[in-house]
Amino acid sequence: MTAAAAAADARPSPPLVANLPASAAAQDFVRSRCGEVCRLRPKQAARECNKLLLPFATSINGSYAGASLAGTTAMISELTAFVRDMRELDRAWPEYKLGGCIRMAEGAVGGAKEQMATLSRFYALGDDKVGEFGLSEVMKWIDAVETDFQHECSHGGLMNVVDLSKELPRARVVKNYIDVSNGLICFPTKYAINFLGSPGLFSFLAACCTFTVFISVQRYIDMHMHTLNIYERTTPT
Repeated sequence: MTAAAAAADARPSPPLVANLPASAAAQDFVRSRCGEVCRLRPKQAARECNKLLLPFATSINGSYAGASLAGTTAMISELTAFVRDMRELDRAWPEYKLGGCIRMAEGAVGGAKEQMATLSRFYALGDDKVGEFGLSEVMKWIDAVETDFQHECSHGGLMNVVDLSKELPRARVVKNYIDVSNGLICFPTKYAINFLGSPGLFSFLAACCTFTVFISVQRYIDMHMHTLNIYERTTPT
């Protein structure tokens, strides 16, 4: 790598600033992006995506990497607030045993630094620099966050001991933001959306989808085993 290239890679990314006046074109890009990544998700997913990204429309400025960075930034912010909510609830009701979810969320926030740096670098360099596998490690990280959240804080986790809608309403928001961020990262460029990239990129997307299917199957197995364990503990011998 040349000195100039190294300097370009090291330069700080432009700041993501929320709630700046946005042009119609900037807002249209966000809505289009949300429509793309949420087209296979429930209808409310696109609304959540727009809610998440539209405040950053001007900073995103038509950048696919910028949209990924904005989504992940907002998700981590919400996850950080969720940790605070859980700590307060844990102090008031220790019998809820929130430790597993708290540790999961703290680990996700702590592990975000390196991934955010990668997203920030591509945001600064431009979408054409993302490459075929540029975000593969970030994708693995966000997939792990989604899986661990489901296991520790949703299905088979807090859902069994806490009325999430009442005690931890932020849990639904966090879940939706993780899902949207996953979509934004898994399809990081216009080429990924249109499947017009190289065979290597297509393989990357196929691996992404395969990994998602694997995670879904693993969740089902975990939930089934959790239910079976409860049944065995509560069934008289």
